[in-house]
Amino acid sequence: MARMQEELNNLYNRTIHQAVGRSHHQWRDTSVRISEQWAAWHSSTYKAFCANFGSHSTPSIREHRNWNDEVLQPIRDSLSSHWEAILNWLTSQVQSISENIASAFQEICSEIQAHIQLAPHALQNMVRSMNSRRQCIQDHVQNSLWSLFDKTELLQRDMLHGHPSSFISGLMHSAYISCQNEFGKGSDRRRKTIIRTQLQDSRFFPKHAHVTRVEYNKVLSECFDTLQGRVNQEIESLIRDFHSVVAGEGQIHEAQQAPELARALGERVERTEGALNKTYRVLKELRN
Repeated sequence: MARMQEELNNLYNRTIHQAVGRSHHQWRDTSVRISEQWAAWHSSTYKAFCANFGSHSTPSIREHRNWNDEVLQPIRDSLSSHWEAILNWLTSQVQSISENIASAFQEICSEIQAHIQLAPHALQNMVRSMNSRRQCIQDHVQNSLWSLFDKTELLQRDMLHGHPSSFISGLMHSAYISCQNEFGKGSDRRRKTIIRTQLQDSRFFPKHAHVTRVEYNKVLSECFDTLQGRVNQEIESLIRDFHSVVAGEGQIHEAQQAPELARALGERVERTEGALNKTYRVLKELRN
């Protein structure tokens, strides 16, 4: 799981983060040119849009316009494909990881079956228990990754569009409030200067990207921390099952009876996807 989280971070850095570094000055210049179209509007129209946080229509501007969404057009053009690449990669991992987990558990079960004569009843019960654990882990992984997919889609939307809860709406909020507080002679010019100055700030789009990155990291951490906790619970239950077989009351320790079983299990678990690493460490301890 840690490797997958790291890969998602690396993918974000290679695509979105680098694109922001290359293009944010160009985005700024384009957004300023877009805002100049609004500056040509009548003062009352401009004031009405500021009063409605850039999302409005008037008798003279009959089609609903959203300033926040309009200034994000160059970002959408640059970053939409990068977000889709992240989502596509995430989709591919759902099935891949599920298959890896199934394969890892199958290898472990095969090793147990190879030594089933050592404790037929107990080991057969363990195989059935492991199948149940495998299904639970696969369900946890799939549910968590699809939830991560949905949350990543929402982040994409919040970064690339101008709805009220979007990141740019938060960044533009103070500028609109300042415009709303302008009255009297020269207020139209001052409003237009406020909006232009906000968009001309060389830090504006890097701030926008920073907000996105913070939320992206938060979503990843919450998803993988929760998933790892759930997987650990299943692994710990599996470990208890293993202990009950290899160190049952009144029995000789099976790791002493058949060290090749413990060794083989340890080798198989070592290759299991990150979620099974804890199992491997415990099985190695049982061999000592």
